[in-house]
Amino acid sequence: MEGLIGILIIGWLIWMIIRHPLKSFSFIFKIGIMFILGIGAFLGLYYFMMKGGF
Repeated sequence: MEGLIGILIIGWLIWMIIRHPLKSFSFIFKIGIMFILGIGAFLGLYYFMMKGGF
């Protein structure tokens, strides 16, 4: 459950960066996009952790 919350938080942070042109979308669609962005960010961080850093 903590991983799911972390993914949503990361997605929310990315959403706040790019939200300006996407303000007209519905709330549920925004939650879906936040979840997908969070998973992408998590996978990117996981890749760099497994690789040994930048």
